Amino acid sequence: MLGISIVVNLIIAICEIVTLANIKGKTNIFKYYTYFQNLIALIVSIIYIIGTSICMVSNNIIPEFIKGLRYISTCGLISTMFIFVVFLGAGKRVSITQEDFHLNFNYKIANIILHYICPILSLLSFIIFEREINLNDGLWT
Repeated sequence: MLGISIVVNLIIAICEIVTLANIKGKTNIFKYYTYFQNLIALIVSIIYIIGTSICMVSNNIIPEFIKGLRYISTCGLISTMFIFVVFLGAGKRVSITQEDFHLNFNYKIANIILHYICPILSLLSFIIFEREINLNDGLWT
């Protein structure tokens, strides 16, 4: 199951890298919570992939901080999806336009990847494939 979660997190990381790399003026875009959270999710996915791969090869238990980071990252991505759908009207009131992206990358595709695909993949991976994460620990919650 953890092997599948590594693959899903690899897909998330690739989607995040491709989308975030196509933003012009990258530092300005992170003033929006949803894009900043996707950057955090990218970093956490990379940490998860490396840490879980090492633990699987060496037959060790996944460290608590990696589990906690995945939990926080998943909650953050679900929050971004909620904010995007409910408060931004599923992208109808987006402050980002095609001018914020390189010519070969459509901002609507970026919104779909960052605000639907990555959060749903993260949630499914967390719930289905990362079952050994203990949600009873109040520290991460």
